[in-house]
Amino acid sequence: MGGAYFPPDDKYGRPGFKTVLRKVKEAWETKREALERSGNLVIEQLRDALSAKASSQDVPNDLAVVSVDQCVEQLASRYDPKFGGFGSAPKFPRPVEDYIMLYKFRKHMEAGKESEALNIKKMVTHTLDCMARGGVHDHVGGGFHRYSVDECWHLPHFEKMLYDQGQIVNVYLDTFLITGDEYYSIVAHDILDYLRRDMIVKEGEIFSAEDADSAEYEGASRKKEGAFYVRTSKEIEDTLGENAELFKNHYYVKSSGNCDLSPMSDPHNEFSSISAFARASQILKSGPSGNIFNFPVTGCNPVEYLEVAENAANFIKEKLYDASSKRLHHSYRNGPSKAPGFLDDYAFLISGLLDLYEFGGKIEWLLWAVQLQVTQAS
Repeated sequence: MGGAYFPPDDKYGRPGFKTVLRKVKEAWETKREALERSGNLVIEQLRDALSAKASSQDVPNDLAVVSVDQCVEQLASRYDPKFGGFGSAPKFPRPVEDYIMLYKFRKHMEAGKESEALNIKKMVTHTLDCMARGGVHDHVGGGFHRYSVDECWHLPHFEKMLYDQGQIVNVYLDTFLITGDEYYSIVAHDILDYLRRDMIVKEGEIFSAEDADSAEYEGASRKKEGAFYVRTSKEIEDTLGENAELFKNHYYVKSSGNCDLSPMSDPHNEFSSISAFARASQILKSGPSGNIFNFPVTGCNPVEYLEVAENAANFIKEKLYDASSKRLHHSYRNGPSKAPGFLDDYAFLISGLLDLYEFGGKIEWLLWAVQLQVTQAS
């Protein structure tokens, strides 16, 4: 049994953690043999998967097509026509799902299946619209939070992950290229500006995450999730003065707060009487900020504006690349980590270097990308 989060008590059709523990205990006492058989089968399958040798020559030519079609069909069956996204709460921005849907959109258009293509495009654009207009998107500070606790993308878990920002940028830019709607380009630039301002230092380091927890006030002994992003209606009025009413109307702020759009938004009444939104610049400056996790990670670096991207590439080459072995380290903090670079580190960095070469024309990035691909394939 697994799950990302179980509430303390049963609520809104979801089992509480105590219920989960009782069910686990009951299953172990009444179905132990079946559980052990199932566990052994999983271990056996994992062993087989790890011992199998990959060979693209043995893969049927139509396997990729069939896999994509099945994936798109499953995503479409889980699509939320009201709030967008694929699945129920909690909702994570999953750019890979949008990527594969956009890929199928292009294939349908190439095959002259315009109706099917437009249906897929509508799912993606509606999802991106709901994400960008919801609280999971930081409307003032920029960037996207890790996930929404409710189905309407309204109340986020306030952590921000670098790997999300890079992938989400590309989805919005791809959608802009497909639709020509500048709104998607604006959202992408919003993310990039957030990264440049808050997640990147001039030496080229790109930090891996921004903490969800922060102090409610300067000098507080304990941190609280989302404290940096939430304020009462009265605090907004005191800060914005005559502009407060316009701001409150725009962000659906009431004296009772704005976390009542869904029963899932605030199941434990943690945000009653406060409003969750990315605060105006004056408010942002009035309280302690969240912590930045100082763990530059190789594969998380998104393709950014040229100068920033080149600084990041230079940092990786100087600090996270072993020229003698031609291999990458995974991360850096007071020196490169002992962990070697992962497959996605190589894949994302190679992709970024090819973009750098395309936009900047420097041959060094192309040569390094080729070398990394040789290492990755060896």
